[in-house]
Amino acid sequence: MGTHPTIAALTLGLGRAAFEETLKYTQERISGGKPIIQHQAVGIAIADMAMNLQAARRLIWTAAWVKDHPEAIEDGSVERLPYEHMAIAFTGTAVQRLTEQAIELFGGAGVIQGMPIEKYVRDAHVQKHVSFPFPSRFKITEALAGFKRKVDLPPFCI
Repeated sequence: MGTHPTIAALTLGLGRAAFEETLKYTQERISGGKPIIQHQAVGIAIADMAMNLQAARRLIWTAAWVKDHPEAIEDGSVERLPYEHMAIAFTGTAVQRLTEQAIELFGGAGVIQGMPIEKYVRDAHVQKHVSFPFPSRFKITEALAGFKRKVDLPPFCI
């Protein structure tokens, strides 16, 4: 499948695990006489998390499919875009934001060492740096604008 979609998929798995843990917690945690997921602000955060996961998943699938079917770009049935870089940059950022939203929903319990969400937040920050989202964004810009940077990125960022 290729390095970028694979890293993005691993990052997505981390985000999915954090989301599932958060969804479970918000259904169990009671505040104001009802599960916190029934509070509007919590519901909106959960919806945003789910939408970002689905968007990342679709971008990863597209990147993997285009990598396996380069003829689709050549014949014009798929737009010529840097899907691999888009997938890795979007997923890394989305999962970091998702875990930060999750820890907010957990409140004080979220920062207790040993809580699953605390580890997911830590892992998401590490994963964002492993996936090199900024060089990927540079590559996206270059592809969209049709130019090449004068300074080459290190090979591990390409």
